[in-house]
Amino acid sequence: MASTESGAGQMPASAQI
Repeated sequence: MASTESGAGQMPASAQI
């Protein structure tokens, strides 16, 4: 999900990226 990368902080999954 590239959207999580651009919105780092919205989803905890962004921490994995």
